[in-house]
Amino acid sequence: MQKISVLFRIAVVISMIVISACSTTTDEPSRTLTILIEPQDNTISIGETTELSFNIKNVFDLFGISVEIVFDSTKIDLPNNYFSLGNVWAEHQTITMIKKESNRLNVGIVSEDGNYSQVINGDCTLFRFLIKGLSIGESSLMIENITLINKEGSNIEGLEGLDILNSNIIIE
Repeated sequence: MQKISVLFRIAVVISMIVISACSTTTDEPSRTLTILIEPQDNTISIGETTELSFNIKNVFDLFGISVEIVFDSTKIDLPNNYFSLGNVWAEHQTITMIKKESNRLNVGIVSEDGNYSQVINGDCTLFRFLIKGLSIGESSLMIENITLINKEGSNIEGLEGLDILNSNIIIE
């Protein structure tokens, strides 16, 4: 009888351990890789110029980026001197390619660090750009054809679950 009581107690303790391990919850914030243009919603006047930021969140091991930002060129334009690198690249020597087409901005940035020791981790602004209101209406700024690479030249971790947050501009 005593043997059954000891076995029963052991079974209860094991069951409690299993139940508590299965019901553990975490309040850890989301670690989803996210790219976004900020501010996400903005109102400007015809002729007014405003700065937007291209940001990334929860990135690990970023070495380079290639992206297109598509917009309605009848509503907004990119004025002279419209592009600047984010401060995150200050410690890196970079190769930067910027091409303005009629309805899109093509950007490519890669670290030129020969020993691949410097990568970008966390949340940061990758670059900033200016837009100018041309005519009354609305234009989305849509992120397309995004490539994020690590120092090995492969896609970074989390790219398959990437969350893209575009921006919308109202011109009054």
